[in-house]
Amino acid sequence: MLRPRIVSVMFVSGSKGGVGKSTLVANLAMLFDVDVAVVDLGVDGNMSVSMLHGVSSDCPGFLDHVLLGIEARVERSKYAGNVYIVPPGRVRGFRASILSLANKDVIKSRIDRFISWLCDQGFQVALFDTPANAELLSLLYVSLLYTCDIINIVVEPSPLCLETVQAWWDSFSRTISRTSQIVNLIVNKYMKSMNGSLSYLCKYTINGTVHKIPFDSYTLVLSNRCELAVRYREAEKFNKALQSLYKALAHQISSYLGISRQSIRKGRR
Repeated sequence: MLRPRIVSVMFVSGSKGGVGKSTLVANLAMLFDVDVAVVDLGVDGNMSVSMLHGVSSDCPGFLDHVLLGIEARVERSKYAGNVYIVPPGRVRGFRASILSLANKDVIKSRIDRFISWLCDQGFQVALFDTPANAELLSLLYVSLLYTCDIINIVVEPSPLCLETVQAWWDSFSRTISRTSQIVNLIVNKYMKSMNGSLSYLCKYTINGTVHKIPFDSYTLVLSNRCELAVRYREAEKFNKALQSLYKALAHQISSYLGISRQSIRKGRR
């Protein structure tokens, strides 16, 4: 049976920003022991992943490649030798939306070629950090949803965010293949006093699970200082939950790659 050589993992948050999605992606990448590509799609100007890894965003990136056909650059993280950042590029905001509509016939093939190119560079895992305002990417966003193997919906445990999940689900769940893709839901900044078990959120998953990342004030302070929490023991609560999430994702990634999960992670950083 044919198996993929690279697994694409997408992180989304619907229309609600500030849920900590980019912080999760940036820190999660540090736990891999294989080379991992992190694609920063900060088309809205919020390039948190690039900043957290000390990488300049002022160079050709993913959006330049997909929308303009320009070769993207891959920059090594300042803090981990196995983490490489693909910045969003120089196409930003409304221009990205217009170009997405103009290039609708070639976007899907360029995304496929980009992922194949990452595979040729030796990456087994690609993490895509998408902006909160999906409409800025228009058809590109839908094409990514269709292409990526694992999709993680990141929310906060608040009524507004939970309504956002429902809205996202109503808009995009039909794009996802229920037989070949996995959808997880990640409740970030979770506090038991807010929403109890949140077990009902399972209805927003496909072949996946619900994960809870507890609120950690120290992690929040580090993020505001543009620091990676996994580098600090003081963020113990966050890091422990992140390890649990990582192990679950590693198992899902291994299922796609058809290899032992021990060969893609040790989870020791």
